[in-house]
Amino acid sequence: MQERSEGAIADMECVVQGIIETQHVEALEILLQGLCGVQRERLRIHEICLKSSPHLGIVASEVRLLCELEQGEPSWTVKHVGGAMRGAGAEQISVLVRSMVQSKTSKNALRMFYTLGYKLDYELLRVGFSFNFFRGAQISVTVSSINKMLKMHATDEAVPVTPGIQIVEVTAPATAETYTEVASAVSSFCEYLAPLLHLSKPGISTGVVPTAAAASASLMSDVGGKLRGTKKFLDSSKVRKMALTNSTSFRQLFQRAASAQFRRPLLHLVSTQEGKHRYLTLCVPLHKAALKGDWKAAKKILEQDSTLLNSAITKGWATVLHVAVGANHVHFVEELVNLMQRHDLELLDMKGNTAFCFAAAVGNVHIAEIMRRKNESLPTIRGGEGVTPLHLALLQGRSEMARYLFDKTKEILNDQDRNILFLICVNSGLYELALEMLNENESLAFARGDNYETGLHVLARKPSNCGCGSLLIRYPKHLLRLCKEETPALKLTKRMWEIFLTLDDSDLMDAIREPSQVTFSAAEMGNFEFLSVILSTYPDLIWELNTMGRSIIHVAALHRHASIFNLIHEIGPTKDVLLTFIDDEGSTLLHCVAEIAPPDRLNIVPGAALQMMLELTWFEEVRKIMQASYIEMPNNEGIIPGEHFTKQHEDLLQKGEGWMQRTASSCMVVSTLIATGVFSAAFSVPGGNNDNSQSPNFLKKASFLVFALSDALALITSSTSTLIFLSILISRYAEEDFRTSLPFKLITGLVSLFISIISMMVAFSSTFFITYYHGLKWVPKVIAVLAVLPIPLFIGLQFRLWHDILYSHYICSFLFTPSKRMIR
Repeated sequence: MQERSEGAIADMECVVQGIIETQHVEALEILLQGLCGVQRERLRIHEICLKSSPHLGIVASEVRLLCELEQGEPSWTVKHVGGAMRGAGAEQISVLVRSMVQSKTSKNALRMFYTLGYKLDYELLRVGFSFNFFRGAQISVTVSSINKMLKMHATDEAVPVTPGIQIVEVTAPATAETYTEVASAVSSFCEYLAPLLHLSKPGISTGVVPTAAAASASLMSDVGGKLRGTKKFLDSSKVRKMALTNSTSFRQLFQRAASAQFRRPLLHLVSTQEGKHRYLTLCVPLHKAALKGDWKAAKKILEQDSTLLNSAITKGWATVLHVAVGANHVHFVEELVNLMQRHDLELLDMKGNTAFCFAAAVGNVHIAEIMRRKNESLPTIRGGEGVTPLHLALLQGRSEMARYLFDKTKEILNDQDRNILFLICVNSGLYELALEMLNENESLAFARGDNYETGLHVLARKPSNCGCGSLLIRYPKHLLRLCKEETPALKLTKRMWEIFLTLDDSDLMDAIREPSQVTFSAAEMGNFEFLSVILSTYPDLIWELNTMGRSIIHVAALHRHASIFNLIHEIGPTKDVLLTFIDDEGSTLLHCVAEIAPPDRLNIVPGAALQMMLELTWFEEVRKIMQASYIEMPNNEGIIPGEHFTKQHEDLLQKGEGWMQRTASSCMVVSTLIATGVFSAAFSVPGGNNDNSQSPNFLKKASFLVFALSDALALITSSTSTLIFLSILISRYAEEDFRTSLPFKLITGLVSLFISIISMMVAFSSTFFITYYHGLKWVPKVIAVLAVLPIPLFIGLQFRLWHDILYSHYICSFLFTPSKRMIR
């Protein structure tokens, strides 16, 4: 038997059971489909109840083995249902709260229980469907018929126990701490089912409800039926009499389930065969008109049948208002709302969302205000899975809508709602609203989400609080000077940290360490301003080590954040102590920086060669501040930092070689073409030569002098560029070459190529001034202007390359000179 994972399964459950006639199950299924917002799951469970012998003592007296037959590979579960919960008001709850232990197992469990002395009490086959969803609690609704086996374990030979009757069971797992909230959620959900079902809290006199069929027996106790194993079954005729109070036809039940009592639109056009023709002739055109915002066409259709205002026009139960709001047509919605009744605006689609939820999701405040004026309660009506419109607006990042809804919704928000909404605000970057919520309720600072993170943990993972965006990655030193004004994110960080500082030291450390240490998260993301706030008031955190025995400095170096790494210069002589820290793998700080950078940090410059230059710069800068004895210190694997760097960057070095060769080859082709062209032009003198002296006719003209000088300069620089790129091609491509010679050659070659292009265009333009000297003087002027265009084009296309080369090799070195103190 598989062991139950600790904390994965609750030890209690809340239960409500009921019965319904089979002919009315379709109406119930439609209602559940809308209430739950999920698809049904087919159910076919073989249930075996075993009872222990008296001599087994304290072990469970009754256990059930449940086999899910609907799956491709049958899965087994062992379950023990204990007594009803008593005390703490459990007797007054309208839902049975009972103990329960459940675990996945295998078919071998049956043999094990037989070996332990358990005897077969009864076995049943439950066939039907279930819905599993979250609505204040994790709720499961099963609707099934109960069948008995004619032969032991023969699931293919079963007959109904109560023909014409199906058992409905609503269950939710709980714990001793949460059962009241879970029971309340189950009770609230069951209110929707009450008009269709005969629901009841199962009898608790014995504290045990063996099966769903036994539950119906407890409901029918006043008519004398009682189930005990497979020996005696309910009188189905008596059960049917109690199944529905005031027996109703299916059509009446269906209309009742679809009425506004359940906030559901009329479903007669989308769920009945007789309504199919009207669906095609009315609903489809109305749906198209709503999508297009064609109010004239929609009005004509609505005049034919006014019930379309509160009818579902899609299979998902969306009304025309849902469609129009989702399509963001303000005028259409305004005209439509004027025709509708107040309660029509509360109709829900199949997923449980009002049209106002759609407005919140699309973020159209104008539409939301139009609808709210008609029905002021709309902002407080929860949508699918019990979330408010404010929740939906925040999930979609609609800041204006969230601000609009917050004041109108905050009175109905419980603590759980506020915690969730606060964390969504922080995650979505809606810091001003989060700060407002925090100022109203300081306990939100300690709210934790599904991953157990507080808002402070989320803020730590933000790349930058100062709002300088991705530019801060490249220029932390320079752009931090521009971020003097406190942004909403920084204000929220300071406010949250102030609240955290009210805790005792031990509680504070526990709060920021779980699930991960906030300072290390910030160091990984390069969140300089966040760390500045934290360390300025709690500088001892700089000595904290993560699970691998690394400090903030180690993490900053590993993730290539120079602004945070420069913190090493602010701690004075004690930095020598920090530099000697060795992690759990025996690695020094130099080993950390020898590891290849994470992809997101490596890609801040394009091209493998430039990335290699940047990596070498980091390694050299860190080596400068390391103590001599630690530069060659091996780690636990006996590898020194230099060897570790070479091994880690082997692939990058090869890719850098390929990138450099391709770049040099491309540039050399261009420079060679320029050299060839200007060389030929030198011997093709514009204007021709004097027949007598063989000297150029326009030798003394200024334009000819410009031509001669520019042509010569173009030839010299293009030839120089060609030779430089040739030297790059035949380079040995060692690590030190990427550090010094290759960047210099590449920059020099590109500059020479740029000068040769300018000189060539000047020579080209000057020939037209010489040729058209005696007439059509506007021609050379136009050509000269056009000839200038390739120059800025070349600059624009190649600027990023020049910049990246300079940044990788030269500018990056200055990043290690601190310009702004972190600890202030």
